[in-house]
Amino acid sequence: AQEESVDHQRLQVLKEEVQTAQAFLGQQKKLAQQHRDALADRKQAFNDARQAEQDALDEVSSKHKDEASCNAARDAAQKALEAFNVLESSPPDKKAEVKKLVKE
Repeated sequence: AQEESVDHQRLQVLKEEVQTAQAFLGQQKKLAQQHRDALADRKQAFNDARQAEQDALDEVSSKHKDEASCNAARDAAQKALEAFNVLESSPPDKKAEVKKLVKE
């Protein structure tokens, strides 16, 4: 009967150790999940920052293209104005000749 009592006490101690180990394991699982969540959040923040950077670069590139397009249009308008001024200051017979060339 005494052996049975000792075995029962050992069994009780083992059950408590198992419960303690399970509780510890549960805490470790929660911590691991928190770490995974934090890593996922950091990854998302990094990807968002990278996308924002790419959007900013695209916008700058677009503005440079717009600026280049505006500059080209301004240059073409300037050349057209210069050609018009040359035409207007030409003698009448040259004007007809230039107008004929422009039409061709």
